[in-house]
Formats: sequence, structure tokens, C-alpha cells
Amino acid sequence: TWLEVPYGSHLPQTLFDIDALRAGTSDWEHPVGMLTTGAMVRVLDFAALLELRPLTRDGTLAFYVANDDATYSVTQHGAIRSVTKSGGHTSGALKTSAAGASSFLIGGVSPLALAAAGQAEGTIAALEHATELVGLAPFFGCDPF
Repeated sequence: TWLEVPYGSHLPQTLFDIDALRAGTSDWEHPVGMLTTGAMVRVLDFAALLELRPLTRDGTLAFYVANDDATYSVTQHGAIRSVTKSGGHTSGALKTSAAGASSFLIGGVSPLALAAAGQAEGTIAALEHATELVGLAPFFGCDPF
């Protein structure tokens, strides 16, 4: 997906590591900077996001967003992707919040990491399946500490 940014917009600056020049010390590793690094995005329409978010292979991904009290499912077969939204929790769907779903779908946080932080629920198999379908790369922190 391409994002066109008007000349003079401040959006490109929000995508930079704002604390990169202040790496901190081993006593104080800029914890505030780690919370504010990069873009902060709030997803307003998960169905629209899922129509655009490619999967790495054919399959179905379902997750329940507690804030919406809805289960979103995306099924991909070749170049065809279909998205459904149904009220309530569907059996087998990962449970999370709007923030958790956003972190997973566009923030690169794996469902396993979300579950470890208490921000998602699901079986290990379902969490791993979701991670494989979205194709998250292993996290590599560039912090020198």
C-alpha cells in the first residue's frame, strides 16, 4: 500500500526513531523513548484494514475485538480475499482489544507476545497460525544496551 504525503506534512517525522540520538546509559535506557518511538495509529475500521492487509498464504484468520464485541474473519484464496464481521465471539477466534489487534495487524507485534503480555487469548496453535498467516518477522531490537 502506498501512502501519499503532501509536501510540508509532519507525517514523515512521526515515522522516525525520535530518540535515536539519545541512546541513554546502561543505568537509564530511555524507557519513555521506547514507548513513543515510531508512528502511533488507531484503527477505526478493521474490516477495511483486513481487505488491504495481505496474508502470506491462503487461509483464514479470525479474531475477536472486545471493544467492538465483534469477530473479524479474513479468508484468502489466491488473489481473492473476503472479510466478514459478525457480532460476538466466534469459537476459535483470537480474543484481543482494538489496541491488540492494531498492534498485531500493522504494528508487527506477534500474537504470542500479545498473549504473554495479557493482551490476547487463544490456543498456542491459533496464536502461531495467526503469526504465520500475517508473516511477522522475528523482532530485532536495535538498542545498543
